[in-house]
Amino acid sequence: MKGLCNVIIMAILVFLCIGMAVALAGAQNVTLSESSPGNPISIDLSYPEEGDVVYFDVVPAYLTVEGKIFAREGIRNITITNGVNSVECDKNYGTYYNLSCKFPLHLSMTNHTTIIVTDMLGNSASETRNFTTYGGIPPPDAVAIYGNVLDLEGNPVSNATIILESSDIHGSFTVITRSRPDGGYQKWTHGDIQKITVEKTGYSSVYGSYIMQRSNRINFTLSPLSKSTSGFDAVLCLSGISLSLIVVFLRKKDTARRKL
Repeated sequence: MKGLCNVIIMAILVFLCIGMAVALAGAQNVTLSESSPGNPISIDLSYPEEGDVVYFDVVPAYLTVEGKIFAREGIRNITITNGVNSVECDKNYGTYYNLSCKFPLHLSMTNHTTIIVTDMLGNSASETRNFTTYGGIPPPDAVAIYGNVLDLEGNPVSNATIILESSDIHGSFTVITRSRPDGGYQKWTHGDIQKITVEKTGYSSVYGSYIMQRSNRINFTLSPLSKSTSGFDAVLCLSGISLSLIVVFLRKKDTARRKL
C-alpha cells in the first residue's frame, strides 16, 4: 500500500512538472504591448533613401532632401546637417510640411545627412540617411527596378529590405531600399546584372540574380518562418526526466523487495 502511495505521489509530481512547462511555454509566446499616444513628431523621407548613390557633375553641388514632416504641436524649425555644415529649411512650417530642401554636397565630407525637427514645445526628432556620392554624370547603364513584396497570401509586406548589388567597369555598388506600406518599392541603380536580396524579420530571405533591362518589374514573395517549438521541447524534456525518476524509483523498490 505504501509503495502504491509513493507511485501516486510521483505521478502527481510528473503532472505538476508538465503543467509548469506548458505554462512557461505559453508565457514565452505571449508578447505584451502597451498602447502609445503616438509620437508628437514624424519624419517620412522620400529622398535620399538609405544607401542611395548620388551623382553630380557641377560644383558647387546640392542634394535636395525631400519628404513629409508632421508635428502635432506645430513645427518650429527643420535643420539638415552632416556634422560639418547645417542648413535651416524655410520658415512658417505649420503642422504639416512638404520638405524640399537643398543641402551642399562635398566628396571630402561624410556621406550622410541628418534631418532634425523641433516642435513649438521643444520636442525634437531626427532621421539619418547614408548615401554614396560620385563626381560625374550618371553612367549610361542606369536601370529602374520596381515591383511589390508580398506574402504567400498576396498581402503586402511593408518595410522589407531590398539589397541590390552589382559589379562592372564603374566598380562595385550596393544600393538598399525598403518596401512601402503597400508593399511596393522602386529604385534606380546601374549594372547589367543585379544580385537582389530581400529580407524581413519573421520571413525567409529571398535571393536571385537578374539580367537588367532599362525598366524592370520584379515581384517578390516571402514565406513566414515556422514558429518556435521551444516550449514543446521543454515539455518533452521535463516529461522524460520525470518518467526516468519513476523508473528508477520502481527499480529501487523492486530491488529492496528481492533482498527481503
